[in-house]
Amino acid sequence: MKPFLEKTIDILTECHALVDKMIGDEVMFVFPEWIGCAPSVLLLGQLLGGLHDLAYELQPEYKYRIGLSYGKVQLFHLVGEGYSEWSVVGEPVHVAKRLHAVDQLCSPDPVCGASGLSVSEFPIERARETLQHHLAYAAGFASRFSHEIIEDPRHFKGVGDVVWAYLMPKT
Repeated sequence: MKPFLEKTIDILTECHALVDKMIGDEVMFVFPEWIGCAPSVLLLGQLLGGLHDLAYELQPEYKYRIGLSYGKVQLFHLVGEGYSEWSVVGEPVHVAKRLHAVDQLCSPDPVCGASGLSVSEFPIERARETLQHHLAYAAGFASRFSHEIIEDPRHFKGVGDVVWAYLMPKT
């Protein structure tokens, strides 16, 4: 797992992402000032391209899924006796995690992803437009992914309805 984690974190930090935490083989990260920030969208494209290349470099040992979401998050400092940690929380974190459960991501070969927006944070039409706009940059020429926006929102337990898109690697 060491080459995967080291190289993934290198790709994330080169794209100015903030690594929130690692849980097993999962790496959680955020981009600062995501919404409406064209440079962040382009950085996401570079990030997806780097992860795509890494997946093909490390296959068949490592196959992985990417869950992306956008919206407002909060940074909390959790403190206890002998314990201190910063953590990012908010609905986009839950959406990104829930996207891993969609059928299209169950067997990546070697990489696939999903991106989504909660309907509770964005009206449904605005969510579709925002997702289309961001993925046109991020999953287009700047990376090695294409995308398909799923027509009907999907309901996720604990999150609600999510407008989402499936990210497929280009060959």
